[in-house]
Amino acid sequence: MPLDTRRLLPLFITVTLALHGCGSKGSDTAGGDGSDSGDGAGATPPTEGMNPGECSDGADNDGDGDFDCDDSDCAGAPDCDEAVGTVTLHPSIVFTNDTLTATASFFGGDDSSFEPGTYAWHVVDSETGIDAEVQSGSDNTLSGESFFDRDDTVYVVVTPTDGGVDGPPVTSCLMTVSNSAPTAPEVSVSPSRFLGGQDEVECLVDTPSVDDDGDPIVYEYIWTDEDGTVLQTSTESASTSDVFQGTGLAGGTLTCEVTPSDATDRGPSASASADAQCNALLFDGSDDYISISGGSPAAIAGNNTTKMIGAWIFPVSTAYGAIAHFDNDVGSCGNPACGGGRIEISVDGGVARVGTAQAVHYHTESLALNEWNYVFGGYDAGQGYFIGQVSGGVLSKSVGGTINTVSSNTVDAGSEARIGVDPNNAFFDGYMGRVELWSTFPADATIAANAADSLSQDTPDLVASWDFFAGSGTEVVDVVTSQASTIHGATWANICSNE
Repeated sequence: MPLDTRRLLPLFITVTLALHGCGSKGSDTAGGDGSDSGDGAGATPPTEGMNPGECSDGADNDGDGDFDCDDSDCAGAPDCDEAVGTVTLHPSIVFTNDTLTATASFFGGDDSSFEPGTYAWHVVDSETGIDAEVQSGSDNTLSGESFFDRDDTVYVVVTPTDGGVDGPPVTSCLMTVSNSAPTAPEVSVSPSRFLGGQDEVECLVDTPSVDDDGDPIVYEYIWTDEDGTVLQTSTESASTSDVFQGTGLAGGTLTCEVTPSDATDRGPSASASADAQCNALLFDGSDDYISISGGSPAAIAGNNTTKMIGAWIFPVSTAYGAIAHFDNDVGSCGNPACGGGRIEISVDGGVARVGTAQAVHYHTESLALNEWNYVFGGYDAGQGYFIGQVSGGVLSKSVGGTINTVSSNTVDAGSEARIGVDPNNAFFDGYMGRVELWSTFPADATIAANAADSLSQDTPDLVASWDFFAGSGTEVVDVVTSQASTIHGATWANICSNE
């Protein structure tokens, strides 16, 4: 039923509303006898009750739209000798899951002991327009989680009491429930460090934004370099990921900023960054290599022990060349019975291979020339040789396949460990960004995470890791053991500019 404003007492509400204004005429007052309290006739605008009888004559004497005792100017006049009051709702802007609180106070009349008695809360449904009383009693709060939604209108009718007699009810302003903006998402960038020229870097919304109103959420993705220059923008995307085509990025930090929106309001943004590594070592395929100080680590020594080599490589030819070779002084061995005592991974004919100096196992998929590839290979005591690669975030591998015996290769003895060459002087031709050595055959998820550079250097079973990102110097440092090894011939290069 529509509210009869002629029957309501004056309201002194401080809340500002989008659709319904309300408030007091703070500059107008009336004396207790209904006379004007101004200092001289005509000194102030006319007010209701300025002349005797105006608070009960049924007329709007000051033209403000309020009649008789409904006009606040008549408060305390003899014809309006009853309690009047104010009701304030807060917070002043309310959202779907907020709790509204009503503060009521009463004054005037012969009996000033009136206090709030009952609070009758009303919600006008934004879709149907139906006004429903949703809660009534002594509770001066109303839960949005339980009773109102976005665009609904809420008000409260407070009835005062002096303990025995109820006074006339006072109605608050109408308050419209505002739109709730989405919360900030949690985001990450993968890989967190990538080699310059790598084609794709992905921005992931790990924890999606939440909209209390249940509105659909879309995201804006903005990619910037370390100078703040916008490199790529994707707008109004319902996807929780976005891919940056990073080819040619000239090093530095790449940042992805994600901002959610519910088509009405934008929520707070979140961002994550990745570092583009443009430095790498160039091996010329003729005589460049790194000699590992101390030889092969003891953690991978012996026959029939599980071990794995992993490496980021950028091959520029299909010629046979060793990526890394580790020899554990197990004596002569001309067949697969070595059981991985010696281990190396190589590029051979455009594919990756793993094995000893004489027994090799080939991967079934080709390596991409002039692109970055993450390759891994080794020996597992339970499954035999394995070889694989991660390309475009997809891992493929061959395990326990046919071993080809290469009897013409030299069999060496010792604890030699080198990167970029094997005992037969087969030198790698291309760039390397990282080489690591494991004492286990990790799960696929661990290998993929390592390829994305999201593993810490204290990962269990990571025996050694040589990053070639320094850009200068004659040595490379194992970030696991801090041991330095000597560079022979290989030169530092900026692979971003080489792409």
